[in-house]
Parts: sequence; C-alpha cells; structure tokens
Amino acid sequence: MTPGAVLQYKSIETNEYAMENKYLNALLDKKKVEEAVSEKRMGKLPYEHYAHLFKDFEPEDIVSRTGVPFIKDAEGGYFDVPLMNDTYRVYWPSGNVDALEGAVPDYKTFVILLRWLENKKAGGARIPQKLSYKEIPGGAHYYGSYEGRVLKRSAFTFAKPEMYEGLERAAEALDGGKSDKGDFSIRFRFLPDTYLTLILWNGDDEFPPDAQILYDSDITDAFDAEDLAVMGDLFIPRLRAAAVMR
Repeated sequence: MTPGAVLQYKSIETNEYAMENKYLNALLDKKKVEEAVSEKRMGKLPYEHYAHLFKDFEPEDIVSRTGVPFIKDAEGGYFDVPLMNDTYRVYWPSGNVDALEGAVPDYKTFVILLRWLENKKAGGARIPQKLSYKEIPGGAHYYGSYEGRVLKRSAFTFAKPEMYEGLERAAEALDGGKSDKGDFSIRFRFLPDTYLTLILWNGDDEFPPDAQILYDSDITDAFDAEDLAVMGDLFIPRLRAAAVMR
C-alpha cells in the first residue's frame, strides 16, 4: 500500500482504530480495505494481521518476557491474560482470542493483547519514569486526536467529586490506589506490569474539568503512541463501570 493510500483511507468514516496509519500498513491491499469498509468489519483486519504473526513467537519466550503462564493443550496452548477486570484467553499458535467470564469481546482489545504478548520486554530492576503522551515517541504528532479521544473524555467522565470514592476503590482492586497529584488521581493496572496514572482537575464556573494520563516509561517497550490512544477506548469504560459498581 502506498503512502497516498494511507491518506485516502483516513478519510473513510468507519472504525477509527483501524484507520491508524500503522494498522492500515498491515492490510494486504486496497480491495481488501474496500471490502472491509462495505462489510463494516474494519476492526477485524489488524487483528487478523497480528494473529497471523503470533505463531512466530515461542511460548517460552512470551512467558519469560510477560510472566503470564502458558497452558499446553492438544492444539498448542493458551495464555490467560488479565486486562483490568477482564480476562482473555489467547491461543497459540493460532492467535485466536476468547473473552472469558463476561469480558467484552472486541477487536481493539484483541489487538492490544496480541501486541503486548508479542512486544513486551522482560521487566528490570529500574524504576520507570512517568511520561505524558507528548513525551512518548510520536505522541506530539497524534496529540490532537489523543486529547479529545482520551484526555477530554476522561475529564468529563471522571472529574467529578462524586466519582472519586468509586475510582479509588476501583484502583485498589486493580493493584493500585489513590495518588497525590491534581485534585484527585489514581494509579491502576491496565495489563500485568503495565500501569497508568489518571490525574483529574475539577471544573468550575470559569474552567472545564481537565485530565492527564501518565505512563510508565517502559510502556514503550510494548506499545507506541497510536496504541496508547486506543487504550483510552479500553480503560475509560472499564474504569467507569468499576467505579460505579456497588
């Protein structure tokens, strides 16, 4: 696919996630993109790409890098990966993914899981720095989209004092807890050994609510700026559901 094709298809009104340049470059040809748009299955194409790659990664290597156990079976085996309060079963070598115990089955989640299993580096003794999105390589380029898709959405969803008790409870259930930044903040587990810090500022008569997300610097071992924009689509609804749960 040529660079011009990437620009052309970014104008198609369809699944925003599949329109990111990196994932478009994974698609096979123009005809396949057009068919997917017409059938409203654009999200499946990047998933199929990363599922196809999964067989090239040895299970023992994935275990050593991620710490997620590999359960062998007659067809190969699988990894049970927790993403916040949900658990997904990722099969090797097929790359197929099942949502377990009421988890939401969607292609955005499946791609993030596969990219994490394929790219995550082994943890080290170093203490990672906390980075904003603009400090992530490529983040400045995508910031305009990210600001609305993640930060403003987080602010208007969570920056309400009546939400804070539930958010703290949700963070504690996700191996985190309350932090000391902004008017309110929490740190919580998104994936194993992958944490996010959500910082909130209350709005008033003069200023709207605001939000910031800080990422541990080692998150770039597994994900790039485009992936982090997609993460907002995954953690915001899950965190809100956990916060309002009694």
